[in-house]
Amino acid sequence: MTYDGGMPSKILMIFLCVSLTWLAGLAPALADDAPVAKDEQPVIELPSEVSLRPVFKVGQWARYDFWTLRSQSVQVNVAGKSQSRSNRMEMNGQMTWRVSRISPDGSSTCEMTIDYMTMTMTSDDGQSQTIDTRKGRSGDSPVDGMLRAMAGKTVAVEVGSDGTIGRVKGVEAIARAMPEGLNAPDDLDFAETASDLATLVAAPPEAQVGSHWKCKQRWNHPMGKVDQNWSYTLDSVGLVEGVPLAVVSGNATLKLDVDTSKFAGKPVRPDIRMTDGSCSTQVMFDLDRHEAVGRNTTSSSRVSTKISFSGRSLSTLMDETVQSQVLRTAEGE
Repeated sequence: MTYDGGMPSKILMIFLCVSLTWLAGLAPALADDAPVAKDEQPVIELPSEVSLRPVFKVGQWARYDFWTLRSQSVQVNVAGKSQSRSNRMEMNGQMTWRVSRISPDGSSTCEMTIDYMTMTMTSDDGQSQTIDTRKGRSGDSPVDGMLRAMAGKTVAVEVGSDGTIGRVKGVEAIARAMPEGLNAPDDLDFAETASDLATLVAAPPEAQVGSHWKCKQRWNHPMGKVDQNWSYTLDSVGLVEGVPLAVVSGNATLKLDVDTSKFAGKPVRPDIRMTDGSCSTQVMFDLDRHEAVGRNTTSSSRVSTKISFSGRSLSTLMDETVQSQVLRTAEGE
């Protein structure tokens, strides 16, 4: 897929990963020390405190390219024997974010549309399958049907005045389009997606370089829910080609809250624990439009499962790493 002058979106994503770290150290120099050419406008002095909250306008829109790589390795131990498997899932796509309503308290309602998605699944034997919602169906794959049920659909997202994502409406239409027997993504899944798109969650009213803030988020997990305890820092503020940008970094610890009701009535109840879990992110934030330009996020976790039955024991250890990048490729009023 190409976009924005023909530059492949994957190249843009790789560029973002490098440039975020580079900008964090360079932005103060851009703001304070960069010389001004005679035929250019003078450097604008940025205030010591900036707002990282959404200050949207009705009709404001932005288009984002996204990329995610999920890598899993699973080790199974039973009766003294061990076996390992691994797999990779890579996703690319495009989403559009549009502001439809502004409330007097600063909150808003926005529309989030998944324009298209591609997914490539690769097993440890090298076999792969690619699904692209812009092309014809790939047989009767349930995953193919799931992606097509989401592509082109729009959900309404309520955004708090501090950028926190609230209720999501319109997911029912996606659930109805899902292949029979598949669990459709629910409101919380789409709220998580929206939280990683245009806004900074729980941003303070005013912040200066070095400011910190915290927030908690709770999302779905195949085994229940995962709690994320985030700590954010405003690293730098500067001008890039006349656009005021803020660079924010965040780190979180992850804790798995197992839903034991999933195993009710079953003869064996596994002992499931997340023994390690962390997440880090960097976000470039447009201080003119009050929306994210791009973000780069990495999370890693280790989940152990132990089952005892008939005098035997079975244990699994799953390591997972998820890398995701989002880049704004177009915007307008």
